[in-house]
Amino acid sequence: MWFKKHNFKDKELGRLPLQVPILYNLWLLIHIKASEELLNEIESGLKKPKELLFLSGGEYPVKVEEVRRVRCDIKEFSKFNSMELVYNAYVPSLLKREIKSTEEGVNFHLSYFYKSTKPKVYNWIETTYLKKGTLIYKGKLYVDEEGYPVFLTPEIPQTETINLQQDYVIFYPNNWLTASACVGMLKVLEWKYKDFSKFVEGNKVKIDRRIWDEMPYLYAEYLCELNKQRFINMLNELRSHTGDAKEIGAEIYKVLINTNIKHNFYRNSYLTNNFKPEYKREIGNKFLEVFINLNKPIGELTDEEKNHIFEEVKTIVKQKFAEALGEEIGERDASGLTCSFCNHRKAIKFVEERNFTPLFASFNTMRNFFWDNIPICRECVVSLFFSCISFVSSGAQKQIFIYIPQNLEGTYRINIIRKLEEDIVSSLYSWMNKLVKYEIQKTEWMLESIYLVELEAPSDANDVRIYSFHIPDHIAKAIRTEIKSYPKELESIFSEFMFYINTGKSLYDFLLYLLSGFLRKKSYENLKDNTTDARIVNAGKNMKISERLLFFINFQEVLNMNEQRDYIKQAFRAGRELKSYYIKSEGNQKKLEELTYKLLEAIRRKDQGYFSQNLIKAYLRVEKEIPYFFVEVLNDKNFNMIAYAFLMGLNSELERKDNEEQANNEGENSESA
Repeated sequence: MWFKKHNFKDKELGRLPLQVPILYNLWLLIHIKASEELLNEIESGLKKPKELLFLSGGEYPVKVEEVRRVRCDIKEFSKFNSMELVYNAYVPSLLKREIKSTEEGVNFHLSYFYKSTKPKVYNWIETTYLKKGTLIYKGKLYVDEEGYPVFLTPEIPQTETINLQQDYVIFYPNNWLTASACVGMLKVLEWKYKDFSKFVEGNKVKIDRRIWDEMPYLYAEYLCELNKQRFINMLNELRSHTGDAKEIGAEIYKVLINTNIKHNFYRNSYLTNNFKPEYKREIGNKFLEVFINLNKPIGELTDEEKNHIFEEVKTIVKQKFAEALGEEIGERDASGLTCSFCNHRKAIKFVEERNFTPLFASFNTMRNFFWDNIPICRECVVSLFFSCISFVSSGAQKQIFIYIPQNLEGTYRINIIRKLEEDIVSSLYSWMNKLVKYEIQKTEWMLESIYLVELEAPSDANDVRIYSFHIPDHIAKAIRTEIKSYPKELESIFSEFMFYINTGKSLYDFLLYLLSGFLRKKSYENLKDNTTDARIVNAGKNMKISERLLFFINFQEVLNMNEQRDYIKQAFRAGRELKSYYIKSEGNQKKLEELTYKLLEAIRRKDQGYFSQNLIKAYLRVEKEIPYFFVEVLNDKNFNMIAYAFLMGLNSELERKDNEEQANNEGENSESA
């Protein structure tokens, strides 16, 4: 939905999106500490406001229930004298470090204070979000007359005065994008100087100005070295190239640089598809010059001579890369705005798609509102070109970056795990397993604190899609206990599994698609992988059903906090046992498929009566009693849990023991005959 608002600057009606408020029944308890004069002014303004009070941009009207003054005293807490939070709270991180609580909380970087200037100058504060019910059992806090804790922020905003003539450059990982840029720069610096930690100060990257001036050359050299073997392998192809020097240079640049700095990450940038033709020609001419001077066929070149060609070409590529990056910045006016990424340097322009294309929608759709018209400085423009090397491939044109707010070193370390596993594609499932393992080893962050950013670049599209999500606490608890049991044969759809649980979709719907693919392969022969559900169906076509699939039922019931999960395995084994009865008779084997489709239809329709009818008929056919637990738990609450587990058991592969027993029974029957 849209509404029109008069734009006084352009003197016309502007078209803006109409947002539906998503806050409902929100109560806020706010403590304010100030001088007597300011307190009087605030109290008067709240009791007799001259205009409507609201939160945010005006979409959340506020009703003031009570305004009064309270006294506060310092109280010390211990394990024998703890305090339980009766509301959710944002606690300044400086204060959080001085207390101990039963929950670590979730870290946030919040706007705290701004000067009413044009443009506004914001100050930021690091906080930890603690949920209602958290116990504080150590440390000192102010407590008001009613027993509520008072989490005071610093009286003076924590700002850092930066001298623009200083001899170092500072970057702050305030969001996943700036964090990925910081990680990328640290990867290059560690490659060059063997130790990234000397460039980290607290939660920021601090680079000596002389080193910073060399960063374009270091970056180009880093990329060239990554792709050195690929370049050497293509020498034959380059030498036999029928095109001119420009085409040869384009191929060299593509292999050495654009293997990592890709067009769909930096569309229309001077470093990608707008790399100058004259630069390509100079690179090509250098290659031809070096090769001609060697005066040898490719097959006769020694390793030393091949390395010589690479080093000569690398030198010219580094030079042209740095020049192209310089043109990307340009000599522009500072525009009078402050950079929104570092919050202290002067901006030279607004962020555009060439700086990091995934921030923007494709040409045919609306641009991203959040990132539109964001001022950025010269140094931050350069830093964004390092972001792409922070993402790790997870297969299927997908790349992952993991962001841990307020923990730059932790963010860096968790994203370079793959450095020890070069050329191995780490799936999202593999990443999640590692996160759980590292969370146990490291106490300074939790699953609830991290953000996972997944970029998907379809091979038939120019744009890159962003999926960013954090893990809610109830899902994080389930992941910790259950993720180790995820069926490895279904790693290809782990992203789809994460999508389901993070969007609140039932895993029983996930299982319905999976089993539909397994049971109705012919119906889905030509199904394309163009949707989440289609990918699940196609995965089902190629799987084998075993007890490992119970993971999805168990995970869903952990989320449902169902304490009757012990019946899951019983239902599965009952289904497998019924199958063993059926396959003893050739006539019943044909009936087994019919029974499967009827049960699947009952599950799809959520028809408990139809399911029970077919269950009774099935056991009557083999002259066996229905297991008693069905009577106890086959109800509305547990229907999906029992029905899916039973159906999977009915279609699972029999264990070797079952097969051997069946063979023995057949042998005994033949002997007695």
